[in-house]
Amino acid sequence: MKQINISKPTKNSNHKPSSKKRPLIVILAVLVAVGLVIQVSIDVVLYNHVIRNPAPDQLVSLIIKATEAQTKPAVTDPHTNKIYLPEVGLVLPASTGTFNQLLYGYMPPFDDWGGELNVTTRQAMQGSEVKIISANASNNSWWHGSDQSKIFDHVPELQACARGVAVYFDAKTATESQLKPVSQVHLADGRTLYIGIDSDQYKCHYNMSGLLTYLKQAQSYKITD
Repeated sequence: MKQINISKPTKNSNHKPSSKKRPLIVILAVLVAVGLVIQVSIDVVLYNHVIRNPAPDQLVSLIIKATEAQTKPAVTDPHTNKIYLPEVGLVLPASTGTFNQLLYGYMPPFDDWGGELNVTTRQAMQGSEVKIISANASNNSWWHGSDQSKIFDHVPELQACARGVAVYFDAKTATESQLKPVSQVHLADGRTLYIGIDSDQYKCHYNMSGLLTYLKQAQSYKITD
């Protein structure tokens, strides 16, 4: 009987997918790439309009809170209604109306700078804040960043009202600050106050000149622990 040798087929190590599968792979790759591009585009839009340009309501809140953080209420004696500024040892006579709700901020001296006291009124702060809130309310579009520019139109006045009337404790610092006008008040403890309004503070239109006159009535008192 004749023997027939049947050889086993050898494996082809260079086996490649059939040409019919290639279009499907290419399509999937394109879809993935397009998906990534769309996701990146969405991320960029969200970054520009949410993170870099927060919603107007949020922006207004941030501006107002940051400005209010610069001041705090003066201390009013409930019996005499006199107003005290404890950090600087000053007391003001009782007042009615606008000046009975004073706010102030104090930056103590350092190096050759003599320190600064800023006094304003709650009415001035609230009035300038309302202008920013109203500017925001009149621009209801969240998407257009240009609408927010009207909010910033009123920020200089709010900042000026937060600073109010400036009080310095030495002539050199007062001169460098370019106060207009400068009123000097000599205190019983030997200190001299230099009271005035700088050029930027004139942007506040809430009776800063009247507040300046009122502050000229300041007297010193001994601070006790």
